[in-house]
Amino acid sequence: MERVTFLVEDSNERLSCLLNPETVVMRRATGVRPRESLSGLISADRSSDNPLLFTGAGTTTIDLDLVFDVSIPGSSIVSQNVRDLTQPIWNLAENHQRSDRKYRPAVCRFIWGKSWNIPGVISAIAEKLESFSPQGIPRRSWLRLRLIRMQEQPASSLLENEMWSTEEQQTPGSLIDELSLPETPERQKGDLFSDMLGAQPDLPENAYERIDLSAFHQTGDPDQWREIAERYNLTDPLEWLKSLTSEAAGVNGNGTGGSPGTGE
Repeated sequence: MERVTFLVEDSNERLSCLLNPETVVMRRATGVRPRESLSGLISADRSSDNPLLFTGAGTTTIDLDLVFDVSIPGSSIVSQNVRDLTQPIWNLAENHQRSDRKYRPAVCRFIWGKSWNIPGVISAIAEKLESFSPQGIPRRSWLRLRLIRMQEQPASSLLENEMWSTEEQQTPGSLIDELSLPETPERQKGDLFSDMLGAQPDLPENAYERIDLSAFHQTGDPDQWREIAERYNLTDPLEWLKSLTSEAAGVNGNGTGGSPGTGE
């Protein structure tokens, strides 16, 4: 005879029941709710029923009544305390930290032969203890629990600990190292920026002035600024002038150089 078993998905632990339940009660609550507003329920004039809201969801619950008894004749149970058998099932309803680093009840599967295999979470549990020994040790337990069915999780879904590193903290430098391109003897770190700067064409001495003035100084015609912009690959001459001016101001502020074009 196959017994009812709870399979814990986080640890693959199997918790078997001592006796199978006599009855299994299944309930379904549809996602139909009365329409409400901030002021309360919405009602229609001359209507005997309140208008309904169809949310498209619902809840399926399974109620089980289980019996555990350590004093059954011929039993191979060693423990004299029935709570040693029921405590693992009780812990499924406790909010412990799970494999996804969240404090929640355990996700388990209600398995009974080949007919029942339902994933869910125990939302409520109650235990009635009786047949106490002279030392106050319970030997019989009537356990009633309610399991809320959950949707099947995709096999390709990843838990949080599989997506992130197991290290508690990661420094920004380590993240940069992971994203950096592999180094080669011909290319070391830091060469990328020097190559980018070296790819820019040489600018004229008067590059920090307006481009029309630069065209006048070079060709004598300020209308030739478009040819200068095309020569030096300037897509936006005004923005380029602002960036160069800000760089020159930073150099002068640090005292490491003079104004461009003056030779000071």
